[in-house]
Parts: sequence; structure tokens; C-alpha cells
Amino acid sequence: MNNFRYATTLTCLLMLSASTAAQQLYVCSGKEAHEIDMAFADEMVFNDTTLRIGLNECYNIAAVDSITFTKPPLTTRKAGWTSGTKDNELLYYPTNINDKFFGVYPYHIFVKDGICQNVLWGVKNNFPKETFKDYLVELQNLFSALSGTPKYHYTKRTLTRKRKLHSITYTQLITKYNLDTCYIEFGLGCDSLLYGRPVEEARRIIYLWHNPDTDTSTLPSKLYFGTYSKGHYELKEDKWGNTLTIDLTFSDDGTMVTGCTTRSIFTNEKNAKELFIDESDDETAMSLEGNTIVIEEKCNMTVEEAMENLIRFDVEFTAPFSEDIVSEHFTYPNRPILNGQRHLSRN
Repeated sequence: MNNFRYATTLTCLLMLSASTAAQQLYVCSGKEAHEIDMAFADEMVFNDTTLRIGLNECYNIAAVDSITFTKPPLTTRKAGWTSGTKDNELLYYPTNINDKFFGVYPYHIFVKDGICQNVLWGVKNNFPKETFKDYLVELQNLFSALSGTPKYHYTKRTLTRKRKLHSITYTQLITKYNLDTCYIEFGLGCDSLLYGRPVEEARRIIYLWHNPDTDTSTLPSKLYFGTYSKGHYELKEDKWGNTLTIDLTFSDDGTMVTGCTTRSIFTNEKNAKELFIDESDDETAMSLEGNTIVIEEKCNMTVEEAMENLIRFDVEFTAPFSEDIVSEHFTYPNRPILNGQRHLSRN
């Protein structure tokens, strides 16, 4: 990053604390700018290579040209959190998903008394009906192509996070559409994950689903979905109706984690067999034991590092189906303004 770019960014951040009139913040990179609602830009966090703006987005500093309060002459898109059209609605615009027909689908979060009630993706646009019909056909073809194809979710994502995540087939992504108004609504399959949670907790979870490698300060202080005690983590009845456990192996003095064993326990042996692929190597031993896929891994982490990874795993693993499908098939890979997260790959 050149000194001018750093100075420009730093100057804008210093202006942030003194500015009361600005309503929007623009993060510029190349020919594109992200528009961030100042009401949700409560902090700026620099790390060695990244800049995080609230719970909106984490940027690669080297890719940021400037930050300004004036709308630049660039292609601009909303990013992160903003208020909806209704008093009880919040919107979240992920920056790593961009559908070729309608652009970015915002999350719609409906809140009552500070508690999350419902979460949807929805979009309404004035496209020709023929275009809308083409869009629906493409989605249906996508789901048909995915149907019945093993995606090896359990053998790919583990505590050490060495393996790439593959998507999971979900054929009920569309919950409502109207050809006359070109309206489409996507269910996330995550109401059970977010319903009844404080809105700030729900906001953090959604941000982490899209930014799994964000800085440590965004992580919750406790597990949101699974339980942990004395080296044993357990997630009961996950979104596939199965159970997942992780057991840590500690050094003799208890200060280091030297290994972990992940067990994906399925409801029957057939499902486990269909999803199992043996990718054992020098660091990893994989096996199939009846209805359970077992992954034993060597690692060298402090206890603090292991717990941080476990918290990241807990949130990332429970990301809804649509995150896996839409992110793999509808993103533009290697967007320079982003921080190289897992969602940016089609491979």
C-alpha cells in the first residue's frame, strides 16, 4: 500500500469522529465503491492488512484507494447494514454475492422489542417478465444440476479449517415469487437459528457468516450454537438432523492443543457412506465407522487459538443452506475490494 493511499484512508477515519453531517461513507476501489450507512459504522479497526468498518465489511487495505463522505463518480453499491423501509426492519447487503439479474440480495431482518423475529432474502425489480422468467428457469436448472450430487461438507470443513467448503444441495431456496410484479423471496433456512436472539447477536452472526476470517474482536465471547466442556464440543441436531462433535487433545502441561478429532454422526450408515471421501494425508486420518465420519488431525495451537477457531467453526458451520449455494454459484471470484474469503471461489 502506498503512503498516499494510507494517508488518505487515515485522514478520512479521523474525520469520522468529527463529522456529524455525513450520512454515508464510501469505500473506493478501482471503478467500484461501497456505500456504508454511517449509523452502523460505529468503529474502524485496522490490522496488518485489513480494515474493518463496524459489522459491515472487512477490507484488504491494499485494495482500498480512498474513503470519502461524498458520493464518488464510480459504480456504487450498498454494503453492510442499514435501516429498512419499516420501523421494525433492518437490511444487510453482503458484498460477496452479486446475482447477474438483480444485483445484491439484502437480508431482511424483522425485529420486535430488540429481538429477531424473521429473516428473509427478497428482491423486487422492474425487469421485463421475460427476464424474470429466465431467471427462475436458471435457478431451477441450477438446483436440478446440484440435486443428488455429494458435496462432502462433513469431510471438508474441520476445526483446523484446512479444507475447502463445498456447497450443499437445497432445493427449496425460493419460498415465494410473483411473475406479475417480478418479486422473489428466498428463505434462508435459518429462522430457527436466529429467531428469539437479540438483534445485535443476530447482526454479528450474519456478519460472521459472510466474513469468517474477520478479526478476533468481532467474535462472540461464547459459543452461539454448540456446547463445550473439558475439551469436548457438541452440536446436536444440526441442519441435516445429525450430530457433530469435536474432541481436543492437549499437551501434557495443558497449554497447547496437539490434535482434534471431528465426528460427524449421521442418522444412518447410508448417508455417511454417500458423503465420505478418504482424503487422509500426513496430518490427517479419515475413516468411516458405521454411521460416523471420523477425521483425526494433528495441530499445534495454544488453548486460546483453539477456542477462537472453535468459535469461528461454531458460527461458520451453521451458516444456512443458501449461503453455500448462492455464494458458490452467483459470486464474482477474486473481487479485489474483498479480503479473499472462502465465498470467492467457484472451484
